[in-house]
Amino acid sequence: MKKLIISILFLNIYAFDLSKQSIVYLFKNNYFSFICQHRWQYINKYIGKREDLLSLVGYSCLKKHQLTLALDVAKALRFTKDGRINANYIATLFNIKTLLIRYIYNDKISLNLINIPYSFDDDLGKVFYLVKIQKPIVNNNTFNVYTKTGEKIKVFYDLKDNNFILSFYKNSKLIKKEKYW
Repeated sequence: MKKLIISILFLNIYAFDLSKQSIVYLFKNNYFSFICQHRWQYINKYIGKREDLLSLVGYSCLKKHQLTLALDVAKALRFTKDGRINANYIATLFNIKTLLIRYIYNDKISLNLINIPYSFDDDLGKVFYLVKIQKPIVNNNTFNVYTKTGEKIKVFYDLKDNNFILSFYKNSKLIKKEKYW
């Protein structure tokens, strides 16, 4: 009897086909990786038709910090005002990443002269804002910035994989770690 119950549960788990679910269902249930990995299927299906759904694809990639993959979606978001706003948001985050790379490599760029919309709802946007204010010293592709609440954010740029790794510390204890690709 136990084997039968386990077999039924196993079949039910694997019989659930994510590709047959609506993008809204997938997004609401946090299947961000699946949505982002299948972005081209959604782009081809919805381009010029449903930018609201394409925006969910872009935000799914952003939820997984896949900035480069989100750019694929941003290029398709151009037919509606909301689509263009969402495309601009994605492009802004990618631009922030490239500006931070230039900062790390001391390309003699003054971030204070660059005015781009702040993305406070994204941690990379927060880091960019803090870098502009604090002008931290870079050592071995790493620097630290500090929030008003005393949280330390250690930023490391991995040249080999083109990733930013943000490590958040509160009272010297690691709270979370995020990787932006």
